[in-house]
Amino acid sequence: MFNISVSTDINCSVDQMWALLDDTENYPTWIEVTDRMLEVAEGGLKQDAEYREYGGIAPFKGESTWKVTEYEPQSRQSTLVTMER
Repeated sequence: MFNISVSTDINCSVDQMWALLDDTENYPTWIEVTDRMLEVAEGGLKQDAEYREYGGIAPFKGESTWKVTEYEPQSRQSTLVTMER
């Protein structure tokens, strides 16, 4: 099993960052490897929310399902991803 962790510094307020993360419908506009959303998180991100997307890095593109496993607003969010090719 793979465990991949990614981090980056973003110059914005905490409120702006959480608003961006909560807007799963617009992920393809700012996440380079997300081609399109197949299903957005109903009611925004929260504990156990799920969303589906299509994307990846060619030739390894496919559908993935993301489920929020830990959610502490304005502090921490963890997701579990399941991928299908």
